[in-house]
Amino acid sequence: NRISPYNYEGLEFVLYGIQMTGGARHQHAGGDTFGKASRILGFLMQYTRVSCPHPELEVDNWFKEHSTSFPKIGHKRLPLHGILNLGNKEKCKLLEKEFTLDTYRSWLLVSDFVGVSVNNICSYTVTNTVTKIVEQQKTASDTNMTGATKDEWIISHNNKCVLEELNACILQMKNPENGNAASNWIVNRLPRGADKVLAAKGNLRMAQIWMERNPNDEDCRLSLDYALKTKNQLETEQVLYRYKLADANYLECIEQNNPTELIHRLYEDPRILTRSKVAAGDYPDFAAAAEEIASINAMNHHAIKYQLLNRWLPQSNSCSMNSAANETFSDFNINLNGGLDGGSGALGGEDSASDVESREDRDNLLRCIYVLQNGSVESVHYLLKIVQSDDPTVNTVHKLRALKCMFSIYGEDELDKISGQQSQQLKSFMKDLIFISRMEKLNLPVNVESFQTCNKSN
Repeated sequence: NRISPYNYEGLEFVLYGIQMTGGARHQHAGGDTFGKASRILGFLMQYTRVSCPHPELEVDNWFKEHSTSFPKIGHKRLPLHGILNLGNKEKCKLLEKEFTLDTYRSWLLVSDFVGVSVNNICSYTVTNTVTKIVEQQKTASDTNMTGATKDEWIISHNNKCVLEELNACILQMKNPENGNAASNWIVNRLPRGADKVLAAKGNLRMAQIWMERNPNDEDCRLSLDYALKTKNQLETEQVLYRYKLADANYLECIEQNNPTELIHRLYEDPRILTRSKVAAGDYPDFAAAAEEIASINAMNHHAIKYQLLNRWLPQSNSCSMNSAANETFSDFNINLNGGLDGGSGALGGEDSASDVESREDRDNLLRCIYVLQNGSVESVHYLLKIVQSDDPTVNTVHKLRALKCMFSIYGEDELDKISGQQSQQLKSFMKDLIFISRMEKLNLPVNVESFQTCNKSN
């Protein structure tokens, strides 16, 4: 005790002398104290301090015992006496700031004889690192002159490597429950953005490990459910911000944990209609965003799209019946080529797009075209199944709208190859359906077979 706890060389000399001259007697009197002191000292001599001296446990105590200013060497070295003699609580208080991503692995190697548990070393490492990140973020926000708000979502990673190292640190914990608590703490402390999403993925991994070791524990299951929900919500929100779709209407669905409704709302966005009518403009990629959100939430994106198509492709019930009552033969003028060879409608012909459809139906048709614009083989088969259906619930207008979608999305050569049918035959059939739909609107009974065989020369 007469030697400064920071004078490692003097302490090493004394310990060596004790062990050489009276090792057996001192071993009997003090247990393994001297052996433990030697091992700790050996570690400290290779270690450089990273934190400031503790005000109470070091600076104040030094002044009380020596009545002199604190030694400069104490800023580079830790006190051997404190590590050797302090109780667990005070020892953690003395050392907690020493545990960082750069140093914690070294401390893990000596945790047994230093007397600080692996869980505590990793926990303090997490706390110190995340606190530093938050403080740096706050400083950057305070000095930011761009007008960014405090809660603004940060699209890109600022601390990706650090968070990955923290996840590796947490995996060193002996108790997975502690690891789960530490990773959840990180998620709650980080600012909103890509880093928070990454932290949530790490938290989910720790919850899964905890569940694997305690498969029948209800707390484990609840923690896993919460971690999965949090990860999915944050990752979904990240998608909205990346695609510039973070509107209140969409964020509300995330808060309600309803990704299905969110995808529906994305495909119902009025900007989809605008982009279908106006070539110029910078519009969000709603389809790509919806696909990513479905993948994040383990949902079948194709099934959701076909649900929307089944809702939008048939003629709506809101189509006015008054116009049918007022229709006369004198009004019966139809451009059979309008929908196929030019013009300004959804397929190139305004007449074909509006002959039997309300504005709502035309808008829904544009949405269907957008949903199917990836041009997959499955989309063709879906549309052909409708066109060729004998189901009485699939009426003429439903088939006609399916053909309009098909010709809007695919070129003739591509359609010939994918469908196995000649596009000219499909065009001819589409003309027949246009005429038949107008006849049906006049309440004239006619079907495809009778129309195709009747004399139309006059």
